[in-house]
Amino acid sequence: MTAEDGATSGVLATCEHRAKKSLFKAKEVRKKLKSCKRLCEECERNPKNGTIPENVKAEVFICVSCGCLTCATHAKKHCEAPRTGEKHPLLLNLESCQIRCEACDLILAPMDAPQDLVRLFCNEYRSFVKTKAEPKTNGKAVDAKLSPDELEQDLKHTRSTQDSTNVPLTNSKKADSKDLERKRGTFSTEYMIPAKGLVNLGNTCFFNSVMQCMMHTHHLTYYFLRFGKVSSLQFREPQTVIVNEEKVELEPATISVPSEATPLNSVLRGFIAEFHCGATPSPGPVFSQISCKTPRFKGYQQQDAHELLRYLLDGLRSEELERYKSGISSYFGVSPKVNKKLIDPETVKLAKGYLQAAGRPLLDMVFGGTLLQTILCSECGHVSERHEQFLDLSIPVTLNGFGRFRPSRSAVPITEGRKGKKRSRQGKRIMSGKNGDIREGDMVGVREACGVYDDDRYSDDEIDRLAAGVNRLDFTKVLVCPPEEYTDGVCSIGSCLLEFTAPEQLEGLNAYECEKCCVPRNKKMKAIGSQKKRVCALKRYLIYEPPAVLTLHLKRFQQLEGMCGKTSTRKLSGHVSFPMMFDMAPFCCRNVERLAPGEKRLLYSLYGVVVHSGSLSGGHYVAYVKSRHRLKQAHVFLEFARTTCADKLSYQNGTTIDDFCDESDLHNEGQWYYCSDSQVLAVNENRVLSAEAYILFYERVL
Repeated sequence: MTAEDGATSGVLATCEHRAKKSLFKAKEVRKKLKSCKRLCEECERNPKNGTIPENVKAEVFICVSCGCLTCATHAKKHCEAPRTGEKHPLLLNLESCQIRCEACDLILAPMDAPQDLVRLFCNEYRSFVKTKAEPKTNGKAVDAKLSPDELEQDLKHTRSTQDSTNVPLTNSKKADSKDLERKRGTFSTEYMIPAKGLVNLGNTCFFNSVMQCMMHTHHLTYYFLRFGKVSSLQFREPQTVIVNEEKVELEPATISVPSEATPLNSVLRGFIAEFHCGATPSPGPVFSQISCKTPRFKGYQQQDAHELLRYLLDGLRSEELERYKSGISSYFGVSPKVNKKLIDPETVKLAKGYLQAAGRPLLDMVFGGTLLQTILCSECGHVSERHEQFLDLSIPVTLNGFGRFRPSRSAVPITEGRKGKKRSRQGKRIMSGKNGDIREGDMVGVREACGVYDDDRYSDDEIDRLAAGVNRLDFTKVLVCPPEEYTDGVCSIGSCLLEFTAPEQLEGLNAYECEKCCVPRNKKMKAIGSQKKRVCALKRYLIYEPPAVLTLHLKRFQQLEGMCGKTSTRKLSGHVSFPMMFDMAPFCCRNVERLAPGEKRLLYSLYGVVVHSGSLSGGHYVAYVKSRHRLKQAHVFLEFARTTCADKLSYQNGTTIDDFCDESDLHNEGQWYYCSDSQVLAVNENRVLSAEAYILFYERVL
């Protein structure tokens, strides 16, 4: 059984033994755990060479029926042992708190039913052993005031308790290989998993810091359980889409989706599943796959963590999109390898239309959101609306508070330099909306620059006219007003997002070609280039569809253009404050989607932080991650977001966001860890909040 098969069968298949109450004897288990060492009894009775293998000590199962302790090698023997009455197929992993049925060859995931025997037994076991321990290192709690350098020094003299007690599954020579594959393909969402260190492959701290956050993104387990299951795209009704500013009529169709290799998704799935079964996962296979898709990472040079994250997410999405493209090409009888110039233009247009109508890739269910872009014409007052998809938000760093720090025209983010411009030319954004066009392709990110509002660039009359237009047309109404603290001069992610969503002037070289008062005139005059009429306008971005996982990238690295075309780079160092619980409502439009009726809050809880220390020429990336239980309401946000994905064409649902969340569920307890490559250290919240964040990962809780 492959890791991928194991994940599916281990969660989705049924087991007849899980419902037999006679097999669950908690009293026998408690009695055994109180009176014996946690070692395999068979290995203790018959040790090879007089010693007990280290892997046996690290991985022990206990029979839920009789309390017998066994290892993975002897588990089947215990299950098939002759005895009066029923066999004993159910075994509890003492480390991961997962129950496995040896007879059915399945991992039994707890169900939501209140009388589910698996859930009740696991909860009772966790309560008995009191797994919730105080975070300590060398007998003392970690000092929240330690600097990153001091933490590094401390790590040289101490190891995480998790690293010293857990042996990677890949190093277990005695365990059955089939059993290992099965466990690598399963995911746990019912218990807190301590952070694990990742080996540095050679200047790969930027990669390890991102992977730590991915390992602690609970929603990815749901993604991998659904990924690859779409076997057909079913378009049941006729529909009209816009492709390259032209209407395309689509007829009802059923398009078969072929099974194709998805190597990056496969290795990432195995990587995360390995972590979920208590092992220390190897980052090598994932990094190799990313390097294959993006050769710039092959040289083991220092790279940007945010760029790595974008290439990783793009790579995962593209593997799914390629399957849909292949299916659509076959539907029209065209080979995907044929030059598009040789294909009938009408066929190409229809193919793009079906791909667009299919919806977003499944990964967007986790990270995907949508911005509403509105542009207000200063002359005719026309408002244009367009929806722009994103996987993360790159926000400007307002180090002196909102309205004080403003990048000049010569200050351009590094991603907008020569390399950034090349990427922006190659990448295609997916945008749709009123009076807008739609371009199909892989999304490389969202809006790389935030405009600067400079009153000196407009005359008083123009400003008055624009302001009147704003009031008259109810331009850019937000769900709730931002709190005053975002404008008090303190740099925070609130002030940075306020800058990101602030109205931006379009004038000069960036003047706007209004589709109401400019485009008709330009077409009539056959104007081209500088002959075209353009007008001043105001543009604003607000959140329209909030993501299940909100990823905020603080734009700390900038490229400065000086005299004679020379450029220089700089890093915007300094602390940007961020909370454990963050409300995104002030940055959402009034008609925001994915929100319960009447709700005015949109709360996110922090679980991952990527930090860069040092300079541009030499620095180090670390991560802070939170080990925590999965939230009960998480599946609701995921299911609602899934309605925008291609997955919906095969699996319909009626999920709605309603008043389902108990206030007590918002504050999810857990343990924070400081991760510097292979070194891991438990820390408290104050240590995390004092970090100089570069990338922040929040999961939605309300």
